[in-house]
Formats: sequence, structure tokens, C-alpha cells
Amino acid sequence: MFEKKALKAFYTSQEEAVFYFDKSGLSEFFDRFVSALPRNVRILFPIKSFPNKEILALASKYFHGFDFTNLEEYSLARDFISSKHILWCSSNFSFDTNSIDHDGSLFSDNSYIFGDSRVNPSLRLMLPEVVKSSNFGFTKKEGLKLRVDFNAVHFHDSLYKPRDTWMEDVFKNLGEFQGVKHVNLGGGFYNYSFDEAIEKINEIALAWPSKTIFFEPGRWLVSSFGVLFGRVLDVKESNGAIRVVSTLSRECHLKWMEENLKIRFHKFKSSEKHNLDNADTTYQYRLVGPTCSESDLIGEFKLAAPPPSPGDFISLFGINGYCTAWNRSFNGFGKAKVVIF
Repeated sequence: MFEKKALKAFYTSQEEAVFYFDKSGLSEFFDRFVSALPRNVRILFPIKSFPNKEILALASKYFHGFDFTNLEEYSLARDFISSKHILWCSSNFSFDTNSIDHDGSLFSDNSYIFGDSRVNPSLRLMLPEVVKSSNFGFTKKEGLKLRVDFNAVHFHDSLYKPRDTWMEDVFKNLGEFQGVKHVNLGGGFYNYSFDEAIEKINEIALAWPSKTIFFEPGRWLVSSFGVLFGRVLDVKESNGAIRVVSTLSRECHLKWMEENLKIRFHKFKSSEKHNLDNADTTYQYRLVGPTCSESDLIGEFKLAAPPPSPGDFISLFGINGYCTAWNRSFNGFGKAKVVIF
């Protein structure tokens, strides 16, 4: 229903590319998610994951607080932050939290630098598996050398492979920090279904009943409620696939896009009879952006949909907020407009 509403809006617009997000759907999902959480779990919305004031205002109604890395990010959400919210400064660099005016709980990954007495000191800790691929945080050995009485540890597992041993290694590394009362496990479970995410969260919460567990699932919270519409520019066969060039660009609009995007073509002639699904034949498509960058490839997909024509519409369903955060102009092609219904 939401996708059809977005299609009608795009059909009457003159825009080349538009992000549409379902605010009512997000609201219902946020409420459902928070209601299913264990008592010792807190959700922080990463401001960088969707730096839009309307979305941040919505997040402030449901979640326990925000994650931010600098004063600019904090300023975006400042109007929606109250003393009941928890703030976590995850900057690993020289950002002085003394400039943050907040009466509620405040955590910082670099508080040991400035000695802000209001702050819960947190250690950004790297697991051994990600030391060579991460620019942030300390190894366990480096953290212990700081000789700071940390009461919070901040992991981030999005780079961690293999994931099936991640929790075991977290337990091993946390053992040296007996005074830790708060554990931030970041995001990184954006490929989980709702039930899988809740199951994993419950497993962790039960394993650490005396600790407060934090998560920052920015992409996962939003990706089922966003769609990006564009216009088909050119269609031709090339190297065994049908190459479709559109006004949608990986370089401009689709940084950190989801792996499981749902692709649809829509006939320009009608906003009602819009879908070209359910064809008798499956076609191999190669979707590319309009810029001169060789990396402007959205992907290759098999679709049971006949080829579109120049002037038809294309939609990508499963768009997360990071796509809007990276939304930019390049090579003469502009940003996509952002619309929240």
C-alpha cells in the first residue's frame, strides 16, 4: 500500500529521484520492537544513520536515547532530547563532551581524555578478529594500559567474521573488565528478521542479567519502510544481460544500500496498472547509474518482469536511512529528494 502511494506521488512529480519513507509504518515497527525487548536492554538510535529531524523526533518517542559522534550530530537531535534520554558519544577522537548540555545519562568512548565528571567512561574495545580492519577503538591489552575505571564497554561487531563465534569472544574480552555495568554491542544485525533479532537480543540479555545492554540498529530499523523511485533513461542488451540505465545512482543515492533490494519497473503511462511483475520469462538485468563512474553499478538481478522502456519508472524497495545520509550530487546528477509520508 505504501509503495503504491509513493508511486502515485512520484508519477505526479517532476523529480528525477525521490526517497519515500513510511512514517506510520516506522512508528508501528518502533513500538512493536521496543515492546518486545527484555528489561535490561536499551536501544540507542544512531543519528548518523538517518540525520533527518522528522525521523529523529519519531525515534525520540520510542527509543531510550541516541548515539552521536560530534556536536553537529547532537545539534540535529537536540530539540527532541530530554533528561530521560541516554546519550552515547561514540567518537574515538578528541571530542570534548563538556560542550554537551544534558541532564540525563551520558556515556563517552573518549571521556578518559577530558575527565568530564558527568560522563560514564566507556572503552571502545576491538575484538581480535577486527583489529586489522577497524580504525576505531583499543585492543584489550591497550585498554587495560589506560588504567581507567571503565563502567561501560562499547563493541561493534559489523566487521566481525565469523559471526558464530562473536559472542564467545565478547565474553572472553569482557572478563578483564569486572567493573563494567553497561555493554554497548552496536548494530550489525541488519540481515536478521524481526524474530531472529529479538531471539538474539534475548539470548544476550539473559547471559548478562546484571548488566545493561545497548544496541544501535540504525539500518535494520528503517530498511523495510523506505523506497527510492527514479526514471529509466536507456535500455539495451549487453554481455548476456539487459542493461538498464536510470536516474538512480549508486554513487549519489545508494551508499550502504541493502543487499536484498526489491526491484520493480513501472509503466509511465499509468500510475494504477503499474507493476510489470509476473512475466512468463525471467530476465537477467544489470542496473547501472547515469554517472561516468565505473563503480556506478547498482547490481545484477533476475526478475520475472519484461524490460522497461526509456521514460518508465524504477523503484528500489528496502532503502535505509544511510542512503539519505550519503545522498549527494556527482557528475551533474543531483541529490534525491527525501519525502516522509
